[in-house]
Amino acid sequence: MTKYIPNRFQQQNGGHLNAAYLNDLNDDSESTTDREFSNYIPSSSVVLPEFLKNLATNRQQKNSRNNNLELTSNVSPETDANMNVITDVIPHEDFYRRDNTIHKKSRRPDIEELHLPYNLGKKSIDGDNNEDSNVKSTKLGWIDGVYIRTMMNLFGVMLFLRMGWMAGQAGVILALVQILVATTITVVTTTSMIAMCTNGNIGGGGIYSMVSRTVGHEAGGVIGFMFTFTNAAFVGLNVLGTAESVSDILNAFNTGICQVPSETNDQRIIGYICLIIIAAIPIISLEFESKTMMFFFLTLVVSLIDYFVGSFIPPTELQQSQGLAYWHKYVIVPNLFPRWDGSDFFGVFGVFFPSVTGIFTGASMSADLKEPASAIIKGTFMAIATTSTTYSIIVIFLGFTIVAYSDGNAASIIFNNQTCEAANNCPFGLINNFQTMALTGAISQTGIKIEPLIYAGIFAATLSSALGCYTAAPRIFQAFCDDHLVPVITWFGKGYGPSRDPRHGYIITFIIAAIFVAIGDVNTAGVWISNFYLGAFFIVNISLFHVSMVNPISFRPGFRFYNKWISLIIGLFCVALMFLFDYISAAVVSGLIIIIYLLMFFVDPSKANWGSSTEACCFDCARSLTFRLNKQEDHIKSYRPIVLLLSGNPKNRQVLVDMANRITKGHGMLFLSHVTEGPLSYKTRERVIDSQRVWIKSERINAFYKLIESEFLSDGIRNQMHSTGVGKFTPNIVMLGYKSDWRSAKDDDLRDYYDVIHNVLEAHYSLVMFRVKEGLDFSDHFVATFNNSLTVNRMENNGEIYSISSTMDSNTNETTTTKTPMSHMECHRLANRFKYKQSPGFIDVWWLYDDGGLSLLIPYILINDKLWQKCRLRVFTVAEGNQELNVIKNNLSELLKKFRIPFADVYALSYDDVELSIETKRKFDSILENRIMDDITPIIKTSPKELFSFKEQTTKTMKLRELMVKYSTSSTLITLTLPIPRKYKCSATLYMSWLEVLTYDMPPLLLIRGNQKSVLTFYC
Repeated sequence: MTKYIPNRFQQQNGGHLNAAYLNDLNDDSESTTDREFSNYIPSSSVVLPEFLKNLATNRQQKNSRNNNLELTSNVSPETDANMNVITDVIPHEDFYRRDNTIHKKSRRPDIEELHLPYNLGKKSIDGDNNEDSNVKSTKLGWIDGVYIRTMMNLFGVMLFLRMGWMAGQAGVILALVQILVATTITVVTTTSMIAMCTNGNIGGGGIYSMVSRTVGHEAGGVIGFMFTFTNAAFVGLNVLGTAESVSDILNAFNTGICQVPSETNDQRIIGYICLIIIAAIPIISLEFESKTMMFFFLTLVVSLIDYFVGSFIPPTELQQSQGLAYWHKYVIVPNLFPRWDGSDFFGVFGVFFPSVTGIFTGASMSADLKEPASAIIKGTFMAIATTSTTYSIIVIFLGFTIVAYSDGNAASIIFNNQTCEAANNCPFGLINNFQTMALTGAISQTGIKIEPLIYAGIFAATLSSALGCYTAAPRIFQAFCDDHLVPVITWFGKGYGPSRDPRHGYIITFIIAAIFVAIGDVNTAGVWISNFYLGAFFIVNISLFHVSMVNPISFRPGFRFYNKWISLIIGLFCVALMFLFDYISAAVVSGLIIIIYLLMFFVDPSKANWGSSTEACCFDCARSLTFRLNKQEDHIKSYRPIVLLLSGNPKNRQVLVDMANRITKGHGMLFLSHVTEGPLSYKTRERVIDSQRVWIKSERINAFYKLIESEFLSDGIRNQMHSTGVGKFTPNIVMLGYKSDWRSAKDDDLRDYYDVIHNVLEAHYSLVMFRVKEGLDFSDHFVATFNNSLTVNRMENNGEIYSISSTMDSNTNETTTTKTPMSHMECHRLANRFKYKQSPGFIDVWWLYDDGGLSLLIPYILINDKLWQKCRLRVFTVAEGNQELNVIKNNLSELLKKFRIPFADVYALSYDDVELSIETKRKFDSILENRIMDDITPIIKTSPKELFSFKEQTTKTMKLRELMVKYSTSSTLITLTLPIPRKYKCSATLYMSWLEVLTYDMPPLLLIRGNQKSVLTFYC
C-alpha cells in the first residue's frame, strides 16, 4: 500500500516529491524504511543520467556478489539466540588495507550489522578471485633491489673519468671538502626521504609517491617531472662517459669512426649505440636486468682492486712520462692545494655533484621490493657510505701519486707538478688527462696500451648507472601517470606483465637521454644535471619541513632520526648551489619548478585525495581563521551574502540554483537546503548526498548540499537556519523560489510555505524570493521528450541534464493544469539561462523601502558578474503623498554616489500619478476567486473584513504593478523590495495575491528584503 505524501513538500521539490531522488534510493537489499520510501516512485516516470545509472548498476552488482544481510522487522528473541549473529572483531591489519591492494578474505562489520536486527544469510565476502595465483611478479631484496642499484648509480661516470681532474683542480683538501659537502646534502635528503617513506606503505612510484602522498599533488607533480627528467638525462650523461672512454681507446690505436683522432662526433655515435643496448636490457625482464646489474657490480669491484693494487707498484718509465710519480713528497704537497686551471670551486663541484645524486634509485623500485621501507633505509645509507668512502680514498690516491701536469718526458716530471713548463701544454697528468685511473692499474705495468680491467670498470660504472636510471625514470613517470592528474599522458602509465613493466615510459626516457647524448660533453651535461637534481633535493627537503611543521596526526614516520630545521637549511642550500654552479641552468630549473607547481593547482583535487599535509594545512588555516573571525564583531564593510537556498533537489531547479550561485560567487557562500520526509537510512542519505556532490561539482557550483528530514517544510527550514554553518560562516539570507502554484495548492501546503516566510523574518534573516515566468523546474519536459523517443544522451554526456521529475511547479497555465508546450532545446536553454551572458539592457532596482541596503547590494553584485556585464542599473523609488519628487530623486542620487554604486538613471515616482487599469483590477479579482471566506479570523484564505482593512495596501500594490509594467517589462532583470506581511493580521492568500499581481508575466524578478540592518556604508 502506497503512503500518502503531504503536498507541503511538493513546493520545495518543484511541486512534487522528487522522483529522481527516490529512484536513486531504490535498492532491493535496503532496510524496510528504504523500501517504504521507494514505494513513492511513479512507474516509468524517471530518466536517470548516466552516472546515476552506473551508480545503481554498480550497487546491484555489488549486492548480487556479496548477498548482503537482509533486515527483518520481526525477529524474535528465540531466533536471535539461534542465529549466527555478527559480532565485533578484534583489530586486524587487513581491515586497514585499501580495497584495491589485496583480495580481502575478511572485513570489519559496519554499524548497521552491529546495531540493527539483521538476519544472517549466507555471505560471500571472498568474491571472485580471477587472478592466477601462480603468476607472481619478481620481488627484490634490499641488497639487489636497493644497495647494489644505488651504489652502482652513485659509482657513475665521474668515478673513473673525473676524480683525477677533480683532485688536480681543487687539490686533495678541497676535493675532500666537496665530497663531504655533497655527502652531507645526500644524507640529509635521504633522511627526509626515509621519514616520508616510513610513514606508511608507499607502494610503487618511489620518491614521487612519497612526496605526493605526504605533501600533496603539487609538490608530487614537481618531483614526478624532475626525477623523470633528471634520471633520463643521467642516462645520457653516463652513456657519454662510456663513449668518451671508447673514443680514448680508438685514439690509442690511432683510429676513429668518422674522424681521426676520435672526438665529439665519434662519441655521439658510440653513445647512441650504447643507449640502444641499455634500452634493450629492461625490456627482456626485470630479473635479467637485476642479473646484469650484479655482473656490472662484480666487474667494478675487480676493476677497483686492480687500481688499488697498481697504485702500490712502482711505476714504469712509460707511466712516469705520463705523470705517475708514485708516493713522493713533491707530488703530495703541491696536490694538497688547488690550482684552478680553467675552472673554479663551484665549477668543479658542479661536475662532481651528479656522482652523489643517485640516492633515490632504490626508492624508485619500491613497487618491486619485498619490504620497501626497511630495504630503502638499509640499502640507501650503506650505498652512500660505501661510495663516499670510495670517492675519498680514490681522490687521496690519485692526488698523492700523479702530478698535475706532464709533458710525456719522465725526466721533467718533477718540474711540471705545479705548472706546465712544456711547450706542448702537457697533455698528461691530473688536469688534462681524464684516464689517470687507467694509467695506475696493475696490468698497466706490462706496458699494454689499454688497461683492460680499468676500462672494464669504466664501462661497468657508467653503464650500470645508465641502466639503473633507465629503469627508475619510467617507473616514476608511470606512477605519475597512474594518478591521472594530467589525462593527456595517461598512455605512458600502461604496464605490461605481472610487475607492470612501463614500456611506454621507456620511450620518454630514451628521447631525453638521446638529447643529452647529442650534447657530446660530459662537463656541460654534468652541470645541467646537477642543477636538476639540486632542484629535486630542494623539493624533498622542503616537503619534509612542510609536513613536520603542519604535523598532522597522520604523520607518524617509523624513522625518527631527522630534523625539520636541518632539512630546511639543506633545501635552501641546494637552491644557493644551483645558482653558484650555473645561473642559466639554475634559472631554467627554478622556472620549471614554479610553472609545474602552479599548473598542479588546476588539477581536480578529487583526483589527488590522499590526505596530504597540504590538505591538513588548509584545514588548520581554515580552522584558525574561523576562530579569528569569530572573535571579531560584525562590521558593515565585512558583510558577505551567505545564502541558505531552499532548493529541494537542486538537480531539478537549475535556474534557482544558478541565480543563487551568481549572488554568492566570489563574495559569499551558498548552502543548498533539501528538506524531505524521513526517516532515511544512513546508506540512503550517503548515496543521495554523494550523488548531489557529484552534480554540484559537474556544474562547477561552489555550494554545500544539506539534506534534512522533517515532517513539515517550515520546521525543517527553521532547524536548518539555526544549525547550518559555523562562526561567521552562518547564513544571513534565506532564498526560495516563488510558489507559483499556490492557488491550486492545499491549505496545509500554503500554510507551510507562508510559515517559512514568517520563520525567516522572526529569525532576523534577510529574505529573497525568485520568480521567472517560464518556471523553475523543467524536468518534466525532459521526461516528456524522452518518452517521445527523442534522445537526450548527448546532453546527458555534456553534463547538462541531471534532474528528471514527474510534475512541475510553475510551467502551467494560470487557469488550467495543462503544461505549456515547449521544445526540448528551448527547455534546455531556459533551464540553463543563467549560465550564459545576458542580453544588454537594464537591471531595474525598485528600492521601495529602506531595508538596510540589501535591495541595492544584490543588484550591484550581479551587475559586476560577467553574465550581466553589459547591463546597467536603473534605480526606482515610489513616494507617497505630496512629497517633492525632485528632492527625493536628488537625495537618492547623492546616496548612490556616496555608496559608490554606478547607475544609469534614478527615477522618483508617485502613487498619486497612477491610474489603475481595469485589466489590473480584473487580474487581482481573478487571483482571489474562490479564496474569500466569511471567517472572522482568516489564517489561509482571506475575508471581506481583511480586504477592507488592507484596501490601501492592495491599491498601492496594483499601482506599483502599473508602474513596473510601464518601465520594466523589457528589462533584463528586476529586483523589488519585498513587502513584509503583518503576522496574525495578513492572511497567506492576501499576501500571495500581492506578490502574484506584482510578478506575473514579468522578466526574471528577485523579491529582496533585508533584515533592516545596514549592509552598505559610505564611511571609509
